[in-house]
Amino acid sequence: MSRRSILLICLAQMLLGAGSVSAELVAHWRLDETSGTTAHDSSGYGNDGALNGNPQWEAGM
Repeated sequence: MSRRSILLICLAQMLLGAGSVSAELVAHWRLDETSGTTAHDSSGYGNDGALNGNPQWEAGM
């Protein structure tokens, strides 16, 4: 393949991939819990996060 063909294929892949990106918020983890292994989602979509590996909560700001 010529360099031009490879360049056009790469450019097409980048443009097609960029079309599927959403600007909407899908999760917001405030991390203001004081215990437990769940980071609750504040966005309203219910995408809670699981904290793994024996997390230790620290006092924040």
